[in-house]
Amino acid sequence: MRELSSPFQTSAIHQLAHGEIGVQLRKPLNDTDTLRFNEFLSRHPEAWVRIYSGPGQQDQDWSWLGSVSSLRRVWIDLLPEHRFEPVWLGLLSPALESLYLPGALDLGKGIEVLSRFAKLRELSISGRLRDLGVLVHTPRLESLKIFRGKDVSFRSMMDARSINRISIESSRGVSLEGLAALPSLQALSVFDSSLLNSDAIANLIRLERISIVSVKFDSELPTLSELKNLRQLRISSLKPLWRLELAMSAPGLEVLSLDRFKKDFIEVDFASLRLPARLRRIYLGELRGAERDAMERGLGLKIDSHNSDYPFGVGAVGNDW
Repeated sequence: MRELSSPFQTSAIHQLAHGEIGVQLRKPLNDTDTLRFNEFLSRHPEAWVRIYSGPGQQDQDWSWLGSVSSLRRVWIDLLPEHRFEPVWLGLLSPALESLYLPGALDLGKGIEVLSRFAKLRELSISGRLRDLGVLVHTPRLESLKIFRGKDVSFRSMMDARSINRISIESSRGVSLEGLAALPSLQALSVFDSSLLNSDAIANLIRLERISIVSVKFDSELPTLSELKNLRQLRISSLKPLWRLELAMSAPGLEVLSLDRFKKDFIEVDFASLRLPARLRRIYLGELRGAERDAMERGLGLKIDSHNSDYPFGVGAVGNDW
């Protein structure tokens, strides 16, 4: 991202260079540069604006962002010791399309401010999120990312009809109950989190992609046999252990990534395992050399040596999954 600070030359924000996804600011801009900045964003509505802080920096007054009417995508990336007042969110342009708050602000209280952003398509939030019902007032929201969430409940989101991707990272006490009611949900990614109502996964029949990495469940995971739309599945570092035949029971599964299959599953016996008929790509992270060759012969399927191309992940600014 391109660094901006006042005073700057107009040429500093004339246009984005190839590969740049936006600009970043460590301090507020002066009035003159704010006008130039607003004009720049009107020409580049796709640009991210990252607001960040560094060690030893004093708190800044970010209320000036309310005067940037062309702001569409904002990333608040302040250190924990630096404040970003919830009231400042209410000053941002109601035309905002992407809002990324990776731990900068606990929205457990004051979450109602999100109803202001009817055009929001991407949202990342943190905090104690027991009631996400406000998201029914963001009818264009497609991607929801929860980072460092606590006591997260999706029950009040049943009328959030546009959400098709949910990502959960570094969160505790997340209940999956209620997700099955989301009519457009196609992808679920969970990383470094603890989940409640684990058996609810079996009811997410619309899902096409699931990624579960470093996750602790509250009970044994169920069969995925009812997930007839599931095409891509990644599993790594689970507690408690799962039965591989249950994980592979989705009849339409095409792509499978098992980073630690020897440690994540109970009594893995590939010789007697029935593979999904459509399975075309598989990654087994602990196999090397002759062992991998023998497994390929036994399965009748080529085993990839790396999974860098697999379409999984918790997502990041400018790199949705």
